[in-house]
Amino acid sequence: MFLDSPVTKNDLFKLTEGIELDGLTVVADAVSYADPDDKSQIGIELHSGQNRVVRRMFETLGYKVKNSTGYILPDLQEECPERKMALSQRQRGEYA
Repeated sequence: MFLDSPVTKNDLFKLTEGIELDGLTVVADAVSYADPDDKSQIGIELHSGQNRVVRRMFETLGYKVKNSTGYILPDLQEECPERKMALSQRQRGEYA
């Protein structure tokens, strides 16, 4: 995820403690700098199904998301092998 400005360590901590969105607290399972030399590139893992939740979490902290590079859904892949294959095909741009 690419943001408009460098993210502080304090804000990374806030993401793991929880951000309130629509009256619910959304907590990142893991968050880190994707590139140690560029603090505006962030990797984040969470298990929330809310619409545009990652973008909204960063906007709450005062950041604008410039580009999100993709999503990984490990729980779906482990529980349903055919879903994993469908996700892999979509990631390559192959649609049924």
